Formats: sequence, C-alpha cells, structure tokens
Amino acid sequence: MEYTFIELWLKEIYEILKDCTILKFEASKNSYILQLSNNQHLVFVLNTDNPFCFLEENIQCEAANDPPLMLLMKQHLVKGMITDVWLQENDRVIFFEVEKATFYNEIQKYTLIFECIPRYENLILTRKDSKGQVILDCHKRIHESDSSYRQLYPGNLYTHPPEIKKPYIFSVQGDTFLDHFGKTLPENWKDFVVPFSNTPKFMKDIFKPRMSADEMWELRSIVQNRIRKWSKNDTLYYHREKKYASLFQTEDTDKFQSVNDFFSFLYENEILGYRFNQLKRELLSETIRHLKKVKRTLAQQEKDLKSLENAKEWKKLGELLKINLHLVKDGMDSVQVTDYFSDDQRGIEIKLHSDISPQQNMEYYFKKYKKAVSGREKLEKNIQENKKKIIDLEARVESIESSNTIQELEGYRKKREKSNKNEETTPFKRIPIEVAGKKWDICIGRSGKENDELTLHFAKPDDWFFHTRIYHGAHVIVRNPEKRESLPEKIIATAAGIAAYFSKAKHSTKVPVDFTQIRYVTKPRKSAPGFVIYKNNKTLFVDPINPRSLL
Repeated sequence: MEYTFIELWLKEIYEILKDCTILKFEASKNSYILQLSNNQHLVFVLNTDNPFCFLEENIQCEAANDPPLMLLMKQHLVKGMITDVWLQENDRVIFFEVEKATFYNEIQKYTLIFECIPRYENLILTRKDSKGQVILDCHKRIHESDSSYRQLYPGNLYTHPPEIKKPYIFSVQGDTFLDHFGKTLPENWKDFVVPFSNTPKFMKDIFKPRMSADEMWELRSIVQNRIRKWSKNDTLYYHREKKYASLFQTEDTDKFQSVNDFFSFLYENEILGYRFNQLKRELLSETIRHLKKVKRTLAQQEKDLKSLENAKEWKKLGELLKINLHLVKDGMDSVQVTDYFSDDQRGIEIKLHSDISPQQNMEYYFKKYKKAVSGREKLEKNIQENKKKIIDLEARVESIESSNTIQELEGYRKKREKSNKNEETTPFKRIPIEVAGKKWDICIGRSGKENDELTLHFAKPDDWFFHTRIYHGAHVIVRNPEKRESLPEKIIATAAGIAAYFSKAKHSTKVPVDFTQIRYVTKPRKSAPGFVIYKNNKTLFVDPINPRSLL
C-alpha cells in the first residue's frame, strides 16, 4: 500500500485504536486479526503484493492453524492496551505500542511492528527492555544468509529497514523542488519521480510532459494541503481498471467515505475475491484430476474383469500341458496337443514361453488361473467402490462450481485434507517404535532432496529433528502429533542412533547427534539440497543403530 494512504488511514483511526484493549487473536491464510474491546477487528493483510491493515466490525477469513507468532501474540498481548500508534517517517512501517500488566502488577511494554512493504511485508512482535526492542518472533524470519544488513529472529534486537535517502514528495521544500527541474519538468513520468520517495500513483494523472515546474508545485501543494487537513469524512476514489487510489475524482472511479472503507473493500474484493477464485480453481482442478484418474482405473479394472472370464480356459491349458508334458521341449514357443476336454477332441495349439522350462510353462497357466479366481471377488468389490467414487466426485465438481463463498470452499478443502490425511502414505523410510503402549513414527530422508522434502514440507513444527553433528547424514524426524514438549528417552536414543547409522559415521561409536524441534530448523536461501541450519538444539553421543534390528 502506498505511504500516502497509510498516513491518511492512521489519521482516521488513531483515536479509535488508542486505549483499546486486545481481547482475542485469529490467523488466516493471508492475515492476522486482533479483536478489540470496541467491537472492531484490526486486520493485518500479508502474503500479498499489496500489504495493508484496516478496521472492520465483521470479518470473514479462511481458517488456518495458528502459526508460532500467533501463539506468542496470544500469550503476551491479550488483555494488553494499545497506548500509541505511529508511522515511521517516509517509510511504510507502522508501530502499535501495547502495555500489559504482569502477574506482579508491573507494566510490560510491547510493540507490534507492521512492515507493509510490498514483497517484504512482515509482522514483528517485540518486547521493550533496557537494550531496546527485543524480537519475540515474526511472521517472516530473516537470517544472515538472507540479509547482511539486518536479521529478524527471536532474541535479536529489532533493526529498522534501510533508511530511504530520498525526501518524501509532500515534505520537500519549494526551492529544493524547483532546483531539481528548473523551469520545466522532464518528458517522462519516471524521470520526474526519481528525486523523490513515495510519490503516489494518482499524481501521474496530474503530470504532463514538460509542464511548468511552478504549475506542478502549485498542484503538489494542493494535494499536500488536502493530506494535511484530511478527516474521516473526506472522500477517497479508486480506479479499478488502473488499480490505484486517488484523492481526486476522474472517470471510472469509485467513491469511498474513508480510507478504512477503501481498505476493507480491497480486502473483500481484491484479496478475498482473488483467493476465492484461486481456491475454486485449485479445488476444481484437483477434483477433476482425481475424477479422471478414478475413471481410468475403473476402465482398466473392467477390462481386467473381462479377461478373467478366460480363467477356466487357463486351467484347461495347464491340465493339457500336464498330460502332454513329454511333448514339450526346452525353447519351444508353442505345442500342438489334443483337446481331451472338447466333444470332438480336436487339436489345439498352446502358446509357450521359450525362455522357461516345460514345467514352468505348465505352472504359469495354473498360477494365472488361481490368481484370476482369488482376484475376481476383490476386483468386483473395487469396481463398485470406484463407481461410487465417480458419482461422489461428479457431485463435488457441481457443488464447487456452484459455491459462492470462501467458507463453502473451505469446507471442501477441509474434507479433502481430512481424506488425504486418512489415506496418507509416507514417501520416506518409516520406522514404527512403541514405548509404554504408544506408537511413534520415525521417518528418514535418504537423499538431499528427500531430506528437504521431509524436513521443510512433510514435518510439522512440533515434530523433532535429528542430525549428526559434523558428519554428513540423513535427516531423521520423529512425528509428534500430540505436540509434546519432550520425547521419551528411549525414543530420543533410538532416533539419534538411527541418525548416526544413516551418516558418514555409520561405523563409529559415540557419534554426536543434535536434536531440536522442526520450528527451529530453517534452510538458507540458495543452499545445497539437504542443507539446513537449526538452533535450541541439544547433543547426544550414541552408537549407530541399524533400524532392521528394531523390526
């Protein structure tokens, strides 16, 4: 979102936000939502090319599991009071200061920092102490491999984004403005905005190639004056086709009674509308793809069932070979025998496999017969199940196509995820271990790419990560669906031993193995497959354990 409109939004909502108590937090696919004591919701819109925040009484959003930052916000900010809100000068960074009484009735100060910078948007929770703003957690963590200028992760002091060296176009003085251009402006809009920062797009409607610099200064001053005197009753305009807001009405613009109303419109129509269409396309594409797959499977099953009608013929051929086995020689590809099972006892040619023995040819036909008889019942059952699946999937396609709200689509997505979870198959080597009547799954990556997939995508934040210190080796993950804060000692020792076995230290003893939770494991940008960094780890010295010995 452009700096100018963030500035105007803060003017509108400052008195509404100040002294509000935070009651509740929610998280969605693209936003964090704070429920306030004045029946308003403060919504932070992220994961978009146009991050912003706004107030709304009733808000609809996609449900999502609480990310780690949300859990900390609930812990530290609920029942806290917003005491101040301000915007960093000439930069799109908003600070929400929150005060909360501790158990000992001392006032603890927190700052929720929203960096609404396109492509670099972030929401950061900090706690104030004698050193400065200490980061508790953030929406996007930035490590040294990502940025040498500043790192954002728990425990670090908060550092502001790099300072913008150019002056804000509405804070520059007249002499400075005119010194840049002389009497006339440049030919191109891009050349005009070079000396300044945060020039709003609607100024392009005012700009004319090589217009008088004095004329542009007067127009700029009119805009500046409008910004300075902005109130919540002023009208904002939005050009839907060109996708930018303006302080002036032109053709094809929509009116909004406040900047907050405009932001709310953007969320519901641009953000949620886009997500609705995207989710609808995803669900339709996946369901239709699944439907086609089931239809192909059904066609093959019906073809296989039809071929089983020849089962008795295969038994007859096996019996005839058994009777005439003395006629079959090695290397023959067929044999002519008398069909004793037919009324006229005519001659019949039996196809043979020339690369196997006469006895094996006979057994081939008997095995084919037995497989057909035993598989027929199962095949018929699978055919009926797939016919039912096709009916269900066709009905689901119709329902998704007729859906009008994101909540309806979310219902289908949850059913899909539940179904996928029930049918989940682990693509990694899996070792089941039982301790005190509870089963644990230990998963092992067997290559660099598989390690990345296992640790970064398959594993959940509460699962446990094991890897040999110093030595190259496999990633070993212990699934932790109950989100326990610690693992049984036997599981730790076993997982560490397996990690040592699947490493370069396989034939050593007392191998150092680090372990920590997945939430503390990250992959630096552009690093090699399988390479990760982690923290909050403990180290255990173990002997390698061959997982086969556990089965």
